[in-house]
Amino acid sequence: MIPREEFPGVTERLREALRARGYWNAQRNAPAAARFCRMFPHYDEVQFAMWCHLRVRKRPKLWTLRRLAQDLNISLAYLLLGDMVFEEGEWHRRLAQRRRGTKPQSPMRPPRTRSDLSPEEAADEDQDQLRLRV
Repeated sequence: MIPREEFPGVTERLREALRARGYWNAQRNAPAAARFCRMFPHYDEVQFAMWCHLRVRKRPKLWTLRRLAQDLNISLAYLLLGDMVFEEGEWHRRLAQRRRGTKPQSPMRPPRTRSDLSPEEAADEDQDQLRLRV
């Protein structure tokens, strides 16, 4: 099981995803665990209700979280880490490239831009470009 402190907010994000997908009981203001478990019978209803309860410290195992994310059509990274995954940065850049279908650049070697070049390297590159045009 995953301790609550390791990935804070998993329960809240799970509840948000259930509400967004329509698995929510408005009268009780709680997830509709029974309806969700009828749609996806591989979950135990009692355990699922405990995972969604804010005060219960029981958490699902990682493979169960992976399956929950799949069934709710959200990413596992979002379920575990929340919005910090989607802030501007390395994760955001890689996810955007994956969505576009382009190959992500290696994190060890960032792409070089013209401003990264020294004046000598820039002159050499200009000469190479001229040779290619001719």
